[in-house]
Amino acid sequence: MWTRRDSVSLATAATAAFALTIGFFWSSPTHAVDAAPEKTIAKPVYHDGGCEITADITSTEGILGKLSGSTFLKPGKVPAMQLTVHNSAQEPAAAHFNVALNVQSMRDWASRNATLRPPAWSHEYEISLAPGETKTLDINCGDIKMEKMDSLSLFVGMPAPINGVASTDASKAVADFNSLNKALQSRVYLVQMTAADEMPLVPAVQSASARPLTR
Repeated sequence: MWTRRDSVSLATAATAAFALTIGFFWSSPTHAVDAAPEKTIAKPVYHDGGCEITADITSTEGILGKLSGSTFLKPGKVPAMQLTVHNSAQEPAAAHFNVALNVQSMRDWASRNATLRPPAWSHEYEISLAPGETKTLDINCGDIKMEKMDSLSLFVGMPAPINGVASTDASKAVADFNSLNKALQSRVYLVQMTAADEMPLVPAVQSASARPLTR
């Protein structure tokens, strides 16, 4: 027969079990939910003729910070950048490539008549390097400016036909098209920038279910 004493004993056992459960999951709250580790993103590299080509932003003026591989900066003049071309081989190497800056606004994508802007700046380089030699090239951004919500990409790729596909000769037009398509596919984006008034907000913690609990 169920008695009042049995009810009290059952309630006491349930309370104890609940306390043990809470104690297990909350024994180390600072480890259960803490800041997500920052992911390390490999530096983009363009390979050409045995050379490795990378890019760096050499000015810190207006820079807000970096997030997910993109550099955030205040609206205004584009900061100075520099290309580094390195020959890691034990023999002479030569590189022939095109560098371009493309600035696009999110307003363009929101427009019904959105169009892709032409590069704001571009230059074609031909460089020869001795074994183990490194050369640097300054990227002259001139008076290029970024407005709020603008994004900038610095990319390197194969030189493309200067006039695109403009020939009236069928065989020449096909050759130009193939060259242009190959150049587009070869592009490597070395620098990504976004103009903003402040760094975007990101969660400081991650879900407890995303990481194992520590007892």
